[in-house]
Amino acid sequence: MAVYGSASAVSFRAKSPPRHVRCWTSAFPRCKTLRVNEEREHGPQPLDALMTAWGLGNHDLVDASTEQLTHKQVQRARSGRTLTLHMMQKVTRALNVAIWYRLKKAEREHYFEYFHKHVFSYAKNHDPAFIDPNVPLMEAVGKRGGKIIDRGE
Repeated sequence: MAVYGSASAVSFRAKSPPRHVRCWTSAFPRCKTLRVNEEREHGPQPLDALMTAWGLGNHDLVDASTEQLTHKQVQRARSGRTLTLHMMQKVTRALNVAIWYRLKKAEREHYFEYFHKHVFSYAKNHDPAFIDPNVPLMEAVGKRGGKIIDRGE
């Protein structure tokens, strides 16, 4: 049996695996990449449902963010790509600010701020049975067309 990727006395040259062997060993990084990508994808996130319910788009979060947040980062967050804790918190802060701009002053007192555990299904301490206390506010904002009322400037 031949050992693929073994060192010879002259030089080291990794040979490709036989065609009939799939994901033969970790010596072939292409095989690892397929498994790693499957682990990084978590499917549609609660963030996507929340943004749709509040009438927000990707640009609304990017525009509301006080930090450097890009459209690509928001799209990855909505699609379920694994993000770091820092990035989850950044997206969640932008979501809260974007919603805050659409609320009247009286409604802001009753607004429940989301945490990353409410917005991402793969976050630590995520509760799938979480009931959103902001549903009446969502409906009120939806009736107004989801327009920005006050940026606090």
